[in-house]
Amino acid sequence: MMLKSKNVNMAIGYIIAWVLMFNFSGCGKSTETNEEEEEEAHDSFVFTAQEAQAKGLVWGKPKVEKVPVYVQSTGVIDLPPQHVARLSARLGGHITKLYGLPGDHMHKGDVLAEIENLAWVDWQQAFLEGHAKLQYLEKEEVRQRSLMQVDAGVSKQWELTLSELNSLKASQSGLKTKLEFLQMNTDQLIKSRKMQTTFKLKAPFDGFIKAMHGFIGKKVGEEDVIVEMLDPSHLHLELKVFEFQSAQIVKGQQILFQVPSLDTSWHKAEVFLVGKNIDEETSSLHIHGHIEDEKSTWLPGSFVQAKIETKFQSRFAFDAAAQWKMGSQVIGYKVLNQANGKLVFKQAVISDTSGIWLTSGLEALKSLK
Repeated sequence: MMLKSKNVNMAIGYIIAWVLMFNFSGCGKSTETNEEEEEEAHDSFVFTAQEAQAKGLVWGKPKVEKVPVYVQSTGVIDLPPQHVARLSARLGGHITKLYGLPGDHMHKGDVLAEIENLAWVDWQQAFLEGHAKLQYLEKEEVRQRSLMQVDAGVSKQWELTLSELNSLKASQSGLKTKLEFLQMNTDQLIKSRKMQTTFKLKAPFDGFIKAMHGFIGKKVGEEDVIVEMLDPSHLHLELKVFEFQSAQIVKGQQILFQVPSLDTSWHKAEVFLVGKNIDEETSSLHIHGHIEDEKSTWLPGSFVQAKIETKFQSRFAFDAAAQWKMGSQVIGYKVLNQANGKLVFKQAVISDTSGIWLTSGLEALKSLK
């Protein structure tokens, strides 16, 4: 009898434990459901049209705007070759004077350096001697030509004089070219009879000194560069775009660029030349751009970041007061019509720009949370 009673009690205990477990499980499920419903309510609001307007909410289709599509690129501010000069002594010699320092502005014709070479005196001496002899032969040729009218035997002598005269003229022309190559004024040399031992290296244009290679007394050869000059009057962009984007670039497209070493301002330029071949090493295409408004603070060789405007695409423009960012996503309220005539303002990621969206009144809506 005791055994039977004991079995009954155990059975009742199992039943009670099972009922309790069921109740706890049911309670947990109810709580979770309530939280989901609360979150659902938190992310959406239901009004009639009159109620929504009274709360200052405005909704409708977003405006359509044209947005440029860009190809990103990098490059440098550069100069055309005709605005860059690397000046040498032409015939070599020893540096006797240097004028200016890197960064100094020089005008066209300013003396940058003086190079001494006594060998140049030989050319000047030969030119002066040739000039004196030329004057004599010219007079002699005229005299002998007049004698031929009365004495036919003089003709042979005249022919020899004429030949020597023409040969000397050719020699003088060559010497004059050499001296003028050294920037010597041959007319002044004839008048003054004063020969120079120093060649003056002069600035070929207005610009600034980029670098000076040398010192007083240094021996330089014909091809040794002594001074480098830059003329910044025509800066331009030299950009590179990747090969797979090269077909999108054509002449006339607008370029926006910035010089990070100076500031983050954007400046305008225009595609002027598009390269005709792909650089094998970098798989990129070279783009030449003309700058609209050059700045005196820009220096050739400065790195630039640029974007080239290739086309425009349409997109909906949302009012900044009707959206906010959540991580990398932009969130807004989409407006849905219910069958009973009420409006549902439901929070959604702005990726689908079709339909009706809240365009103003976000703060009023958030204040209801």
